[in-house]
Amino acid sequence: MDAATVFAVLFFIGFIVNIITGTYDEAAACLGISATLAFIVYNSYRKDRKVESFLENISQNREILKTGPILYEGIYLTPDTEITRFDLCIGLVLFCIRDRSRYFIKGHHNIFAYGLLFSVVTFLLGWIGLPAGPVYTVKALAANIRGGHKQTIRELIEEIEMLEQGSYENE
Repeated sequence: MDAATVFAVLFFIGFIVNIITGTYDEAAACLGISATLAFIVYNSYRKDRKVESFLENISQNREILKTGPILYEGIYLTPDTEITRFDLCIGLVLFCIRDRSRYFIKGHHNIFAYGLLFSVVTFLLGWIGLPAGPVYTVKALAANIRGGHKQTIRELIEEIEMLEQGSYENE
């Protein structure tokens, strides 16, 4: 997201310069682009914090989860609880923002609606980024149409443990 932040600041500077020079139509365009980029960066930051919180909770409670359920934000999670993430691609002419959604819990979140939302946004905005926008868009749409990246809490715990073992082996 660093590139999006840089471009948001640059477009905001362009907004200020255009206000000073009296080209208000260009100022409005720069402000709109800057605000859109700032919105994307902010929401990505919020999503990242939510993913970190979820993963930390799963990691801290994995031993309990192996034998029974835990309560996460009012939702009971078991080893067999299915979670899903969706891909997102937003093209911004010179670059693409590729991201993955937070975890959605089957039976609690409307998986179909979230998958549709991420697919529609990707379909409408992913193509714009060149040169890789169309490739990333097709990949994201293909993954989302297949139902996103599904896994169980058990599989996520195994993935966390493998990552931890890998990081200990590299030290």
